[in-house]
Amino acid sequence: MQNFDDIQNIQKNVSLYFDNALSKEDEEQLLKHVDNNPQCNQIFNQEKSAREFLKSKIRRTPVSQEILNRIKQQFKA
Repeated sequence: MQNFDDIQNIQKNVSLYFDNALSKEDEEQLLKHVDNNPQCNQIFNQEKSAREFLKSKIRRTPVSQEILNRIKQQFKA
């Protein structure tokens, strides 16, 4: 069960939500809190917008299968 008493904790949990790092229970609790609290809703939407903006601007360079295989081999060693 998460604590939503202060802004820093809410920001932390919103970030964890978008990183898919919250349990289902904590995720549901956060979303209910966001729906019922305008300030939390604003924090949630700002984080969502920032992440969408970054995703639209960042282009990932494709990595060859050879490089991926070398990286995997290093983890196995």
